[in-house]
Amino acid sequence: MPDQVEGSLSIDEVMKEARRNLQQSDEVFDDFQRAEREHWRALAGPLLDDMLKSRSGAERHLEHRDPKVRIAALSVLSDFWKPDESLRKISEHMALNDPDSEVRGVALCDLGSCYRGTRDKRIGRLLAAIVRDEQKPVSTRTVAYSALFDLCGQPLSWPGLYNEIIAQFRFPEDVNWGFVDEFLR
Repeated sequence: MPDQVEGSLSIDEVMKEARRNLQQSDEVFDDFQRAEREHWRALAGPLLDDMLKSRSGAERHLEHRDPKVRIAALSVLSDFWKPDESLRKISEHMALNDPDSEVRGVALCDLGSCYRGTRDKRIGRLLAAIVRDEQKPVSTRTVAYSALFDLCGQPLSWPGLYNEIIAQFRFPEDVNWGFVDEFLR
């Protein structure tokens, strides 16, 4: 059996191309991780070291007086230590109760990712109610809308993509209200 059909790549050439693609993918991921750590460091300063040593170290900073440190702690818990039941509860509490709107927004994002793909009815109802609440800031409602997609397993938070989508998104004109209202039934 020949390794190559006329006009096509050989198995060796396909394997080399696959290795090159994998290496490029690894490099993009490494660059993203570096940028993410730099962002956390800008938010938390030297406290980041404690957050990266242990999950409990990150959790200790969730009540820090500086909202930037709380944002870093939430982000580290979600992206470095990975979501778990504890983060689900923390994210829900902070999304509803943190005094800082930016922290609440990050917590809403984390809530969506903690429940990614579950279509959890209670969380869906909570997020949809926020999207529908005209008393909430548009930025909060937009994040809750994005979190609904995460809840359905269709996250908009791929690195670089989220900001591009949100920059072009017009709230309430671009909202699929039927999608939102499905969670309120």
